[in-house]
This record gives sequence, structure tokens and C-alpha cells, in this order.
Amino acid sequence: MMNRCKRYFEILFTIVFLISCNDMPQEKLQKKYKEAFQQYQEQNWQNALKLYKKIAEVDSKPFPALLMLGKIYYYNKKYLQAMEYFEQASEENEKSLIALYWKSKAQDKLGKSKDALETINQVAGLTPSYLEVLYHKGKLLEKTGNMQQAIASYEVAMLEETKLALVYFHMGLIFSKSQLSDKAKEYYKKAQALSNGNQDLLSVINQEILQLKYAKSKNETLTKGK
Repeated sequence: MMNRCKRYFEILFTIVFLISCNDMPQEKLQKKYKEAFQQYQEQNWQNALKLYKKIAEVDSKPFPALLMLGKIYYYNKKYLQAMEYFEQASEENEKSLIALYWKSKAQDKLGKSKDALETINQVAGLTPSYLEVLYHKGKLLEKTGNMQQAIASYEVAMLEETKLALVYFHMGLIFSKSQLSDKAKEYYKKAQALSNGNQDLLSVINQEILQLKYAKSKNETLTKGK
């Protein structure tokens, strides 16, 4: 469950950042970024590595390329190289929290849990309700023996996960109103999975699913009667 959430937020956080970057590359450079990101998504690591390295050499604002190079090394378990690129990315854009977040993950993989906790605390101070940050911080607190603080971090993360369940639930409502019952059911199921046993929320979701089934059954009956 948490792994699915983690992956969802990682992708979401990366896409949101790249879209919102203030210094957008020129048309040719933007095309190179697009090609590199496609290779990254397809996990063609060597091709993506080559493309991002070329981009970092020619882009006057290479922060996105440096960040993605770090992530490629991270996913290939080359954590020292990954950390070096995340540090470069952080130096390139001192206001970036995502570079610090990934730096903390690399530090943790290198066995530097205390350094990783110090780094993630910088991020958590500015994004206190970001689910993945809370989860990562909880893990680091646990590793460094701060059990009560770890529990507190996990508890807040669970609340944030329930908020995410509400997002999926309301997406389901929209699709239901648009008479897209299959799509609505898909989002209701995701909301169920993220509800963390919240009985009030589960009750409302289950009621909406029952209404979908009733509407579908009614439509099928009407269709047969024609």
C-alpha cells in the first residue's frame, strides 16, 4: 500500500516540479528534455543517462537534468553518485526541496541515517504535510532509535493518506455524475484502499458503490425490456 503511494507521489512531485519550473528551456532544449524523460520512464537507463548529461552541459539552468541524473543513479543503486548529483542540483537551486528530499534518501542508502534525518528535517520544516516526506522521516527516526517521534510522524502520514482517499472518492463522484460508472468504481476502490480503516469514510464509499451497482442493474433491465 505505502509503496504504491510512494511511487504515486514520486511521479507526481517530479512532474509538478518540471511543469512549474520558472526557467523553461528553449524549444530545442525542451525537445531534448522530453526525449530524455521518455527514456527515463521506459527505464532505458543508459540512454537517459547520456541524454541528461548532454543536457546538463548545454543548459544554463541545468537543475532538472541534475536532479534526473541523480534519480537514475539512485534507481541503479549507485547511491554515492546519486548523492553527488542531488547535491549539485541543490546548489543549482537552493530553494528546491525535492533535491534535498532525494539527497536524504541517498544518504540513508549509504548508511548515513543521522545525516539523512538532518536533511529531511529541512524539507519537513517547509512541507510538513507531504506524505512521502513524513513516511521517509518516520523511517529515519525509527532507524536512529527515536521511536515516539517515528510513531508521531507515521500517524500524521496516515491522516494525509486518508486525505488522499478523499481525493479519489470525490473523483469517483465526478465520474459517477458523468455516468462513467466503471471509472467511478475504479476511483472508489482506490479510495477504499487508502482509507486506513476509517469506518465513516468506508461506509460512504460502500454506499456509493452500491448505488453504482443499482444504477447499472436498472439500466440493464431497461435495455432488456426494449
